[in-house]
Amino acid sequence: MITKTARRFLVCIAIATVIGVMPIARPAQAADVSSAIEAGGTVNIDGADTFVIDSVNDGEPGGTAVITFADDATTAVDSLTISGDDTDNKDFGNLAKISGIVALDDNGSNTLILTGTNGNTIQNGNLWLRVAGDISGDVATDANDLRIVIDATTSAVDNNSILIVEGDIDLGSGQLTLTGDANNEARLIYDANGSQIVHGTTISTTDDVGSYIGIANSNTAATITFFDALGSNGSGGIANISIGANAIFNSTVDGNSIDIDANAASVTADFNDNVTGSTIIVEGGNTDGKVATAKFAGDVTVTSITLDDEAGETTDDAVLRFDGSSPQSVTGTITGAQDGEGQIIVETGSDVPLNNGIGGSDYDIDNFVVQSEATATLNLIALRTQQAAGTAIDIDGTLVLNTASGNVVISESLTEGGSIDIDGTLSVIGGGGNANISNNNGGGFSIDGTLTTQLSGVGATLRLRDASGALSIGTNSDITISAGNQIVTASSFTLGASGTKTIINARKTAILIRMRQR
Repeated sequence: MITKTARRFLVCIAIATVIGVMPIARPAQAADVSSAIEAGGTVNIDGADTFVIDSVNDGEPGGTAVITFADDATTAVDSLTISGDDTDNKDFGNLAKISGIVALDDNGSNTLILTGTNGNTIQNGNLWLRVAGDISGDVATDANDLRIVIDATTSAVDNNSILIVEGDIDLGSGQLTLTGDANNEARLIYDANGSQIVHGTTISTTDDVGSYIGIANSNTAATITFFDALGSNGSGGIANISIGANAIFNSTVDGNSIDIDANAASVTADFNDNVTGSTIIVEGGNTDGKVATAKFAGDVTVTSITLDDEAGETTDDAVLRFDGSSPQSVTGTITGAQDGEGQIIVETGSDVPLNNGIGGSDYDIDNFVVQSEATATLNLIALRTQQAAGTAIDIDGTLVLNTASGNVVISESLTEGGSIDIDGTLSVIGGGGNANISNNNGGGFSIDGTLTTQLSGVGATLRLRDASGALSIGTNSDITISAGNQIVTASSFTLGASGTKTIINARKTAILIRMRQR
């Protein structure tokens, strides 16, 4: 018989034996993977690993290494921190090249950190990482999706941290974070030779400071498509967004400065959600025919939009198009870089209130178009154009002048003689002032279709003028005039024509001054 004491002794031996043979999970030790990246192939990240770009280890010229966060249970926190020591002098300083980045590990967080804090402390000592292929970081658990941090907060000046991506990015619910300061930028550059797709939000650690996104493409027919937000209004706005290739933005965009530039080739930036920021510049190329187009389907809330033909006034190389399928609001002044530069088009089906001046105190635009079945409402002080030839203001849809905030002035002023052509509906409303439409150069002014005035202010007036007396009303088609207030013509005009019908409904105390047919 085994005594109770002996039995306890045997149990203790058994437990000790089991413990002795059981593997114990230990956190992975931080490893320097610099030489592995230089050698190429798959480089597994397990724990807090590092890569120091130096005179030997930079992955070039082949750049065949694939950084992989493997699916293992060794540690719940995996990261790779990339820095430079300023000894890599073969090209642009601290520049490394790899083939791709893959996150497979769903056991914990996965983070890639590109930083200038560990080594490059000299002025102009930029740190570069070029990824020739895709970045894939969407794992099963959203919290474990790959995070990429570009950190340029160093003590030196012009010491930027730069990530260049040639392939697609899929971070799932992950995020790209740009951390810079007043002297150094965290830069994210898309530089493909074909179309790119980007999933994952991008924010700036400091609102509108030290962050830059550049979009380039050597294939001018290709497009980069963003499915998630760039910047965050008021808290994580990107300081500078430079668009030099075709791009589609399917979520919100917030940038202190947004520049659409067709210097290399014609480019279209298509914004399908709201855009916020300070300045938007649309720049045509340095030769005619290189057209920069900004298309907006959502609200636009900025301080100013500048249209710069750059090559001159012979063609409209800076174009602003509004193409929303639901009402959209535009806040911010719109001007040319010089008088007579830039075109605004409100596309068919759109409904666009414009809340600030177009042209005016700065530089006038070239022309303004409202297509059929579109509506543009001017809640503004002025719309001023300077068109060298052709139609300066072309309304086939509906143009609403809202004087709720004061007088509204529309004018074409260039000596060469652009015309004003309203073939759709002109509606004048509001109670804060008068409305004035004038062609100051005598290039022609015609109204056909429907003219309705509903100004509610005492003595409120709609004034119509063509400097050469070429004002025509209802001469090209039937016209209905519903006058709820004074309509004053400050020049001679022609009313109606053979084969057209003119209907005039004068309501309230409306007075039609000088309304005689020539």
